[in-house]
Amino acid sequence: MSPAEAEAYELALELCQELTEQHQRLTYQVAKLSELLVHQANLWDKIGQASRPKPEYFRVAYFGDFTPFNKDKDFVVRGQPWQQFSEFCDTIQHKHPSASIYRSKVAPPESMRNGEEQVIWITSVLPEPDLSHPIFGDSVAESVQVYRRYNEIRTFSSQRPYLVNLQEADPVLTWTEKTVLTSQCCSRSQGGVLILE
Repeated sequence: MSPAEAEAYELALELCQELTEQHQRLTYQVAKLSELLVHQANLWDKIGQASRPKPEYFRVAYFGDFTPFNKDKDFVVRGQPWQQFSEFCDTIQHKHPSASIYRSKVAPPESMRNGEEQVIWITSVLPEPDLSHPIFGDSVAESVQVYRRYNEIRTFSSQRPYLVNLQEADPVLTWTEKTVLTSQCCSRSQGGVLILE
């Protein structure tokens, strides 16, 4: 499947631009160059008009008896298109059948994190795009901005209720705790898995 068929128009556009530069500097094949420029124009049209699914992201942390690659590490994983939290948890459970899946916005207790039993903590996270990027300017169409809001992201966040006074049951006095995660990488070659700093 090509990037354009996968609706990864921005990636397809980058590849086309790279090929265009090659033809302009090395091969001078005018017919190929013309074909690439027409294809690029079609990709720009699709970027401007397309309505694509917004990906879901999940924080996945491994505790207990895992391989050194996973043990005591957090990852942000991009779900498949239209994949919801419960489906994502089922997918991880299928990959690690002997592990317990801990589904909560609150981290597992210390005893679970430091134990030998395999525990995988999964929670939803939201992308936090860099809104200072020129793509978020007032003159840029919303359909163009949507891609950048949910892709090529390095910062994610999650929120949960936080009771200052555990004796207080009034929801008005409940605070919200926001956790911000910044990844070390966000390259496409990582297959959508981002390692947290």
